[in-house]
Amino acid sequence: MSESQFTEQQFKAACSELAQISVDSLKKIFVTPPLDKSWAEIEQRISQGEQLKDICELEDDYLESVYQEGKGLLEREEAADAKEIFSSLCLYDQRTPKYWAGLGKSCELLKYYPEAVRSYQMLLITTGGTAELPYLCLGYCYLCLGKKDEALEVLETGREICDPSDYESRPVLEQFEELIALCK
Repeated sequence: MSESQFTEQQFKAACSELAQISVDSLKKIFVTPPLDKSWAEIEQRISQGEQLKDICELEDDYLESVYQEGKGLLEREEAADAKEIFSSLCLYDQRTPKYWAGLGKSCELLKYYPEAVRSYQMLLITTGGTAELPYLCLGYCYLCLGKKDEALEVLETGREICDPSDYESRPVLEQFEELIALCK
């Protein structure tokens, strides 16, 4: 994860892995495939990068209202319920960073650190690795897992993104420095 940019190929590889997870999760939710599609068709379309929300014909407005519900649950620290919502959102739309951020934060609050790491890795991929906050969250979760080397690598990469001359970036930069010190 030392690269700060992620390619479309890496995203498609992640989507391919998620395709099987998505179909397995859907089979737990639905007795038959949604909208008279076959499970094989759904898996194939997801592995090619198509979003389940499009396959199931879900509107963006609907997904946004579900996101707002999950965000509200997080704000009330109802992490278990928020996790369920964000897991569903990530299942239906793997390209929206805020869904991965919500799932990562939910898992982090529940101390499900391996799951939080996977969510924050997807957040990094969906943001193209250009935002510093996913690196900070990922580094923190690695530290909680006792993986100091991984944490250090991720935190140093994230710190490089911060602009020390930008006043608004200073608090985030300070957090990077504090977590990096814990890695040494």
